[in-house]
Amino acid sequence: LIIDDNSTNCLILKETLMLWGLESRNCASAIAGAGELARSVAAKNPYSLVLLDRRMAGTDGFGAVALLRSLVPDIPIVMLTSDNRPGDATRCRNLGLSAYAVKPVKSSDLLQMVSSALGTTLEGTRQTPTRPSRNEKIEAPAPSFRILIAEDSDDNCLLLKAYLKNSRHALTFVGDGAKAVDRFMTGQYELILMDMQMPVMDGLTATRRIREIEHEQGRKPTPVIALTANALAHDVDASHRAGCHAHLSKPILKRTLLKAIEEHGNRITSP
Repeated sequence: LIIDDNSTNCLILKETLMLWGLESRNCASAIAGAGELARSVAAKNPYSLVLLDRRMAGTDGFGAVALLRSLVPDIPIVMLTSDNRPGDATRCRNLGLSAYAVKPVKSSDLLQMVSSALGTTLEGTRQTPTRPSRNEKIEAPAPSFRILIAEDSDDNCLLLKAYLKNSRHALTFVGDGAKAVDRFMTGQYELILMDMQMPVMDGLTATRRIREIEHEQGRKPTPVIALTANALAHDVDASHRAGCHAHLSKPILKRTLLKAIEEHGNRITSP
């Protein structure tokens, strides 16, 4: 059970746990988390572990511990925090929590904490390469792209880096639309991931400016994928009218992002 009021953090944890073969559900508050834990106990299918954020609006992490322990006194709890305040680690030890860590937490460290809390050994995502048989078709490696990413949220940047870390893509990050236009003018990119809500220049304005530059210079349109928290029909229409090829709503799943990159990257590689 993941309890965190930051949807991006929840998605990162959920994707990471999935790689280790663990199912999870996330809740955005201590009250909702306690309700979900109570439901699981009533259904005789209780959770094995809680990953709990320290800093949440309303009831904080330590308040959540009291709620959760009132339902399942011995449930293992791992507390994660964005800032290491004096006394928090000691308080966690005194409460008997399984682990306490400051974000961002390395995947290897989280794996160790979760394994210890569950009292088992979980396998990471390492895979042993196997030699293909004589008749087995060897697939060509996926194409690599130079991708320009315009995103002002540090959390979202970390998520995108985590999703694409095992890819062969070359990533360039900028924090606003104006910088995206500047980088586009001085560099060559096969794909652009464009956040729509950014300071200085928003994503719609930046995309329209990029299209103007391409028209002025006689260049083919570079695929632009809009990244936004707005998923209403008029928001999607606004993205397309500005010149975006696709519109992905946050929080974005890894498989959704990879599929969009593969689909729209083919606009460049296809003859």
